[in-house]
Amino acid sequence: MSENEPRKVRMPEWLKPYLKVEGDRRSLPVELQLAWFRGKNPDCTITTEVLSGSDMRSSVVVKATIQNGKGEIIATGHSHKAVVPGGPKVDLLEEAESGAIERALAFAGFGPEFWEIS
Repeated sequence: MSENEPRKVRMPEWLKPYLKVEGDRRSLPVELQLAWFRGKNPDCTITTEVLSGSDMRSSVVVKATIQNGKGEIIATGHSHKAVVPGGPKVDLLEEAESGAIERALAFAGFGPEFWEIS
């Protein structure tokens, strides 16, 4: 399997009460995805890097990289967050970092869009 080619993973029972389903969209808080991933892959590391928008004033792009214990890249994910005029104040870095991690976890098979739910 190549990097960023999603794979299906069976979702554990303990996560099912937290899964939100709205139409075709499924979501789960990223911290729970991360807990599941860490439980299955304790030797893996997740790093993030700000690619643009380092001033964090109007927008930011973050890349998350998941590596196995040998340092091989398992998956990457990117996220862009921008200030919405008139919208709520948000921490752009936190939002973008969480989004990038969520995307990388999805490509590693730990995202709700790729889960097998029985």
